[in-house]
Amino acid sequence: MTLITTPGDPAADSYVAVTDADAYFAARGETAWTGVDSVKEVALRRGTSYLDNQYRGRWVGINSYQTQRLSWPRVDGLRGYYRGYTQQLLDLNGWPIPIDQVPQQIKDATCELALLYVKGGVLEPQLIRGNAIKSTSVQVDVIKKDIVYMDGAPVVDRYLVIEGLLRGLVTSTPGAVSGSVPLVRS
Repeated sequence: MTLITTPGDPAADSYVAVTDADAYFAARGETAWTGVDSVKEVALRRGTSYLDNQYRGRWVGINSYQTQRLSWPRVDGLRGYYRGYTQQLLDLNGWPIPIDQVPQQIKDATCELALLYVKGGVLEPQLIRGNAIKSTSVQVDVIKKDIVYMDGAPVVDRYLVIEGLLRGLVTSTPGAVSGSVPLVRS
């Protein structure tokens, strides 16, 4: 099934088309992005799904269109709607992000996540902290099991390349203890 990548489309299922992902990886000399288009489409859908699931509620702004399926494109939710007029979001450098386009950082992050998926990575794994176990204790009578995790063990797997690409477009990252929120004076 062909990907629908039109920004704001109610049926959109990916931020990136296969041809765009092919070009992205070719420019970077990435040789692991191989296979038939149907496999690449699944990977791009998974990458898009990961972004929307993990960053839902953390994206800056609000959806540009009420009927859009994916989280992007977006408009400035702080300044919001005033008599039908919307304000554009600004990137980290202060340049406007068009209200009908998906930023390149989102597309790049989708490609990177799709590559992780093609390489056999599990993008949304079960929460297992087994590698960070500091100690365990077991009690037989009235069955009890305690697990103490190492200090600083992350709550979820984190993909630093994705977090870097999304800097300025999200208020916090999955598993973050805290984030930043814009302050507005009234």
